[in-house]
Amino acid sequence: MLETFAASQIALYVNAGVIEGRGPAQVDLGNGRRADADAFAYDLRSGRLVLAGHVDLTQDGGKAALHAAAVVRTPNGTIYALVTQPRPVRERIDPRTLKAQDDDVPGDAFAFPNIAELPWMVADTAEVVPQTLVTLRHATFLYPTRGATVPSYVYVFSSNAYYGNSTLPYASFDQPWPYHGGAHALETVHLRYEQTAGASLGFDHRLVFGDRAYALLSLAPLTQSDRRGALTIYQRMSNSIYQTFSAYGYRQGDPLRLPQQASAAFGYTLTDALHQSYLQLSLNQSYDSLVAGGVPNHPSGAQLGWYGYDHALGHSDFHYRLHTTLSYGHDAFGLGSQVDPAAATDAWTRGAGIALSSPVFTLPLSIQLSAYGERDLSWYSTGPGYGRVGDDLVLTAARRISSRLGAVASYQVLDASNPAALYRTTALSLTYDGPAQTQVVLSLQHADDVNAVRVPYQASLDLRLRISRYGVLEIQRAYLFNYGGQTWSPRFTFSLLP
Repeated sequence: MLETFAASQIALYVNAGVIEGRGPAQVDLGNGRRADADAFAYDLRSGRLVLAGHVDLTQDGGKAALHAAAVVRTPNGTIYALVTQPRPVRERIDPRTLKAQDDDVPGDAFAFPNIAELPWMVADTAEVVPQTLVTLRHATFLYPTRGATVPSYVYVFSSNAYYGNSTLPYASFDQPWPYHGGAHALETVHLRYEQTAGASLGFDHRLVFGDRAYALLSLAPLTQSDRRGALTIYQRMSNSIYQTFSAYGYRQGDPLRLPQQASAAFGYTLTDALHQSYLQLSLNQSYDSLVAGGVPNHPSGAQLGWYGYDHALGHSDFHYRLHTTLSYGHDAFGLGSQVDPAAATDAWTRGAGIALSSPVFTLPLSIQLSAYGERDLSWYSTGPGYGRVGDDLVLTAARRISSRLGAVASYQVLDASNPAALYRTTALSLTYDGPAQTQVVLSLQHADDVNAVRVPYQASLDLRLRISRYGVLEIQRAYLFNYGGQTWSPRFTFSLLP
């Protein structure tokens, strides 16, 4: 059901989740019901509607009518009216006939929302899909770019997290403009900036069907020769079983001619939640080149895995987690480091692993210490004795130095026997929460590896500035201590966060 609001000015208050209309206002509530008033306030999340000042509520083309100084529709559909003629009285109204039932009206029934913030944008009409989204027509932003007007803007207030999903690739700057939405769909244009490719436009389309299914389609960049498309479809088949299909495509060249390069990848997963664990089947197929003359490499794979949840280790506060997998891989050009020997084109792999995590220990000086360790074992069908061992150990210590300053130190050891490599990372980060919601993060990292190539020493400075009520600008730069002749990283990193 669609509810339409019109007024001299409609204001959207994002934090409060309210739209307010001032001046002559008209409201189409659906099902043949219409209201005229001097002002209204609508709570987007709960559906509570307050109409005030010379309210005329009609139904079925005027067959039923109500005239009042104020009318309230509660979230459960109850209607209260403040009638002044022939005498002031508060009444509970029959929603079907609009006739008075009784005077059982709460004392605060006609209260307008108490909003302490400024509106984010203003418009002259609004179309609300209850509990989902509101479309503002001829909308003018007051934050973050005051005065910018767009033909329509969609604000999603649904509690369904699927509306927040997107398959667009990462960009340093991404400003979305959701311009069209309905009960199950949302279309958004994105103004994007990537440091390697520059400014561009992107697009994504979302279909959401409650909490049981959704589909996401994205294309970016639209305005450059390197175009990427992604599709994800999710369906919850029952309370314990769900499936996901994903597809990715890349195309380089003039859109009206044969591409210079093209590739694609497909994936499918089926997951069944068991008692204290889950079973997952994964299938994947890649096409590294889809153009004539390209390398016809089309690797594929399948994996069936069982993954346990965290369980307490005896009566201690330590927890462990188990998993086991059976997988198959095919690559006509060799599976590489996935198996041994690397030239093998087909292989079955059996795997098992265990992870152990510690509770948080409080040491002197209020230092919080925790540890996490994991061991993974793999056996290949390419020959007897072939296998791989992977170990991962992470130690983390954190301390709140003051109300604004905190420190986190970590040490990680990652050991892989095939290919043989040892990754050792020591990191320290200091976070300062400044005034006006400003945050500065200084990070120091040292890599001490064997048979691996990483920057030995690195420092980075991350500055987050709240530039408006609803936007945060993040600026980051790294220093490489003259590694490979580089001191500072080649470029700044800029990100605009909602």
